[in-house]
Amino acid sequence: MFHNIIKGYGKALAGIGKFLLLFVLCGVIGFLIVYPLWKFAVTCPGAYTWAVLAVIAGILIVFAVLRIYRYLNPAGADLREKKQRITGFFTGIAKFCICAGGFVLFVIAVLKVGRLAGFGVLILVVVVYGILAFGNKRDNSVPD
Repeated sequence: MFHNIIKGYGKALAGIGKFLLLFVLCGVIGFLIVYPLWKFAVTCPGAYTWAVLAVIAGILIVFAVLRIYRYLNPAGADLREKKQRITGFFTGIAKFCICAGGFVLFVIAVLKVGRLAGFGVLILVVVVYGILAFGNKRDNSVPD
């Protein structure tokens, strides 16, 4: 009976010891990671900002490239489907660039030149987007 009591307390104390060891280990590893980053951020805030932005941009680029690769190379797709996916992908990029660039040009034109020039740019962007999005579709119901 005495042996079972000591064995029970031993298991309980071992569990508490493992918990405390894990707690201390997490604290030490956290300190070893955070302290140099904090010191870098305090001593060179500009360089730290650019380093963090570079790391984030690198991670985003890696994820984007992997996702694009998986989209453009589906399993079991034939050559025609791959060509359609590639064409659709680049058309989507062109649409995004036209919309984003048009918005930037619209804002610049409104702030620097005037509202009329800004709305001229906006109309031009809508027309170019319309040509890109809807102008190259073939209507199969009308014979050539």
